[in-house]
Amino acid sequence: MIEPHAITRARQRYGLELTVADLDTIRANIATGNSVLTRRDRRGEVHIVQIQGATILAVVNRDNDYVCTVLALGGYRRACQEDGSWAGR
Repeated sequence: MIEPHAITRARQRYGLELTVADLDTIRANIATGNSVLTRRDRRGEVHIVQIQGATILAVVNRDNDYVCTVLALGGYRRACQEDGSWAGR
């Protein structure tokens, strides 16, 4: 089985060993409002969400409703400053 991209990125960027079930938990937390939406565009949404005791940035594909990747915290700051939604406030 091919490992989902988000699992690979979570390991690389946060040292987490996520499973497909963890990705489902992340999606469920986002769906129930247990996350902070930080950015939305035509392709997806970036959420701050907790999993396995860590706070991560999960990107959800809006068309297919799946966690497509996990961003590094530095990526969040760069991405969000573009539209002014987060500038260290």
